[in-house]
Amino acid sequence: MERPTPEPNGPATPRRVFSVDSVTAACQGGVLTIQASATTNSGGWTQPSLRRLGNDPGTVTYEVVALGPKGPAASMMAQISMIKHEDAQSAGVTAVRILAESNQMTAPASGCPKGN
Repeated sequence: MERPTPEPNGPATPRRVFSVDSVTAACQGGVLTIQASATTNSGGWTQPSLRRLGNDPGTVTYEVVALGPKGPAASMMAQISMIKHEDAQSAGVTAVRILAESNQMTAPASGCPKGN
């Protein structure tokens, strides 16, 4: 398992976390709401978020990213609690795929408006 290296001095860049553990998705009022939980391979990760990568017909893909540790970090798996993301670009979405460094998960997205 790869251990994170401290960020160099300068702006931090979000990186994929180790794994995605759960994902749910649903549309309400034309807005796609995604909830996910993930695990990092060390302590010290901050500002987790979902970053949209693109979409295949019906499936939109995101990656779970966070800022890595800024210095020495505990070498143990760390749970990131629920990450919530809302996306107004929901037309035609039937599923959501979430990517992490070691795995991916796909969940159905219910209630989204039909695409063109």
